[in-house]
Amino acid sequence: MALSFATQETIWIRSLLKELQIPEYLDENARPTTIYEDNQSCISLAMNPVHHARTKHIDIRHHFIRDHVDKEIHLEYLPTAEMVADSLTKPLPAPAFKYHCENMCIKHYDNTITPMTKASMTELPNE
Repeated sequence: MALSFATQETIWIRSLLKELQIPEYLDENARPTTIYEDNQSCISLAMNPVHHARTKHIDIRHHFIRDHVDKEIHLEYLPTAEMVADSLTKPLPAPAFKYHCENMCIKHYDNTITPMTKASMTELPNE
């Protein structure tokens, strides 16, 4: 399901970049966009055009991924532990969260939050 939405978004962004005349996307033979997936079964199903009896439950609207693999998208396996986007979409244990934040170059500078008082609000410059 997530790969289907990621493919839709990728195709839309690529068409937007082409419409904006970005040189890398004007060529019909432009390099495909890499989508990282942590589900190996999903990758093999999307890359293998053979229809198996075990895949009947897959909704038809998800099969369009096959049409775009290696043309507009390239699927690559990335283990779940290395998926930095997970820190933006689900709760993680503190060590994993810190690891992903460091990999996204997000720095945490201060642990204290100072409440805004009426006095500090009057010191703000008027816009």
